[in-house]
Amino acid sequence: MSDAPAADVPDASGLETVTARIGGVEVRATARARMAPLAQGVLNQVAALGTAPVDGLAAAPGWGPFTLRAREGGFVVVAPAYETDAAQETEDLSHALTIDLEQVRVAGASSARATFARFDQRVIGVRGCLDAPALLLKRDHVTNPTDSGWFVEPFPPTADRSWTPERLAAWPAWEVARRRWDVGRALALPHGYVAVVEAGRVVQVRDASDAVVGEDL
Repeated sequence: MSDAPAADVPDASGLETVTARIGGVEVRATARARMAPLAQGVLNQVAALGTAPVDGLAAAPGWGPFTLRAREGGFVVVAPAYETDAAQETEDLSHALTIDLEQVRVAGASSARATFARFDQRVIGVRGCLDAPALLLKRDHVTNPTDSGWFVEPFPPTADRSWTPERLAAWPAWEVARRRWDVGRALALPHGYVAVVEAGRVVQVRDASDAVVGEDL
């Protein structure tokens, strides 16, 4: 199984905290030092809400929310702990910023505008497929707001693709991204797009007209 994240997923060392005065109180955001400008961007997003800081106030620009939590002397920004359990929160925004950045990068390198799946939407796939070395991803248009539209199967595809319910599984998108960083990086590709991923890489991306629009991302 390809559980290990890519080398560019940050670890917990070398954290830096940036601050902003919003609504007369101090708000703090913490991330790896090299990601401090992105953490400052989160503070700018919070300020742009135009609302006085309160516990639970959230900016949700893409994959998931950045939420304010009251702490002594002001507020801190937290994000779901995607690398372990998204039901929990972490003050280290490094992983949340990295996945947002990588999803935008992969979409942009594929000549597409990032169309974010939410971290808590479901991804449907062939049962056990996340253990396969290479995967084929396809995003369909869906009307159910809990569904990301993504379908995942092993690559190359099997001859028998009659997907009966017992052959399928569903996972929250954050769990798929935790288990397969290569899949997580592709999840902001638009509806109608297809991607092949393997060993942390997005090997190929095809658009809705089946034209190759990205390779080795």
